[in-house]
Amino acid sequence: MESTSMQTAERLPPIPGPRPTRVQPRSSAALRNHNRMYELLDALRDEGRDDLHLAVSLVGLFGLRPAELCVLRVEEGKLYVGSVKRNARTLKVAKPERRVLPLDLPGREGEGARALALLHSGLVKIPAAIRSQIEAGSHKGVGDAFRQLLDRFPFWKSLVVARSLG
Repeated sequence: MESTSMQTAERLPPIPGPRPTRVQPRSSAALRNHNRMYELLDALRDEGRDDLHLAVSLVGLFGLRPAELCVLRVEEGKLYVGSVKRNARTLKVAKPERRVLPLDLPGREGEGARALALLHSGLVKIPAAIRSQIEAGSHKGVGDAFRQLLDRFPFWKSLVVARSLG
């Protein structure tokens, strides 16, 4: 039996009008954020930090929490993520894995697919500091390692300073 969301999608009528081929930022703030993401990814690549580039791409383009890097699975070219967010209310409730799709930035179409291919091939690995926390099973440790790696990256520091200046 198909999933409930698939059954619901089949019952909905199609959206009228042509389908947009490219997402356009709706505000200057969105455009600045796209540009900052481009610049960060470029800076990581320019500095030879392919490992951190992969982690930032997965988190930024797939909309993952850093801790979700622990529970990723690639199957048939599709990325699935398990659940890491737990609280007292949902602790005993098992949540199924969900499929995540990349949000390609305008002008960088296919960047998410490239990150997924690199992850699946093993040609580029997630940074060692993050991998060691994944092996230890520490979701919090993964988030802390991700933040610490970014905090040490000079371009990220400049983004943080620029944001604080307004």
